Amino acid sequence: MKKRKRLSMAIWSLLIVCTATFISIQLSRPSMQTPPTVNQTVDGITAKMTFPAYPAKRLQPNVLTIELVDEAGSPASGYTLSGSLSMPDMACGTVPFTLQEVSPGHYEGSAMPLMLGVWEASISAKGSAAATAPPLSFSRRLDVDS
Repeated sequence: MKKRKRLSMAIWSLLIVCTATFISIQLSRPSMQTPPTVNQTVDGITAKMTFPAYPAKRLQPNVLTIELVDEAGSPASGYTLSGSLSMPDMACGTVPFTLQEVSPGHYEGSAMPLMLGVWEASISAKGSAAATAPPLSFSRRLDVDS
């Protein structure tokens, strides 16, 4: 009976160590599958979303710049942007952030991921001219390392 109990505890201990090692390896290496700049077009407005320092750092403010242009390539200004970070496969909640227009069509803000891994940055852009129109929604992956 004691031998069986020791064997069972050894198996559980090995399983815990292997699982912890696997998770540590997966979280500690950036996937680098997502480039620093991602372009996305929604309803004729293109958002060029850039994290200048990439991959992003956990528990630190990470600058996000967004350039909005219309179909003619002109700056799309006058939008109110807000964003949030979330980890799609984790129950970490969301981390909200805001972006300010620093020049026509150019918006800047900072986001702070809470842990290593792959995050999703979701951006909502509400235009002032079309008060009744739904906001435009943009999103991109964000790789986070140390």
